[in-house]
Amino acid sequence: MDLLKEAKHGKRVLRINFPTGESIPFVLLSWRDFKMYKELYYKGTIPEAILENAIFEECVLDKHYISNMHDGLAGIVSTVVGLILAMSGPSPDANVFNETLDLARREVDTIESQLIMTICQAFPAYSPEDIQKLPWKTILVRAAQAERILLSSGLQEPLRAVTQEELAKLQKQQPGMVDVNKLVRNETKEMVAQGVADAPAPRPGERNQQQAPVSAKHRELLRRAKALREQQANTGHI
Repeated sequence: MDLLKEAKHGKRVLRINFPTGESIPFVLLSWRDFKMYKELYYKGTIPEAILENAIFEECVLDKHYISNMHDGLAGIVSTVVGLILAMSGPSPDANVFNETLDLARREVDTIESQLIMTICQAFPAYSPEDIQKLPWKTILVRAAQAERILLSSGLQEPLRAVTQEELAKLQKQQPGMVDVNKLVRNETKEMVAQGVADAPAPRPGERNQQQAPVSAKHRELLRRAKALREQQANTGHI
């Protein structure tokens, strides 16, 4: 049982402990395999016991438990497989799904994730998994190259990590400070909603004439946001 080897291959190694003393390490199903097993469960063409054993054998890392899963481990097998299925795919509960998605959004807010996304944007041949296999110095070089490409196209601002001092400053929300990004998002939503509400239904083959005013308003909003950012930068409110 080489848990380190599994972790190096990018798999998230988990462990469940039972009151009876069993401690079973396992990994989750891939998204593709999760959907396949869920469909087989739904169709009922294969007995659930066979599906449980297949998932247990595929995901459990301790071969001792796999070789002995028919010797008094029936309840444990079902519990482990149920946990694997619950964690390998989306929850049917909308609230749980949204909370999980929010946690994932926080993960991509880190500077490391921003580096990876910037590289992928500039070099589409890379996947995030490809980048994570590179040495750290190579990642930084690729990120700098990606910045140069995107900056020349006007699509990207330079990346930088937020210092503790800057973070504390942001958290204080200084008087007169405006969250420009939030302002743009909210006003854009309002413009789009208003544009859709006011626009008459276009005839077949005709362009909706409301699109042009909305686009003009959006450009004006971006111009005002840029001016506001510059004003906040000049006054130290950034």
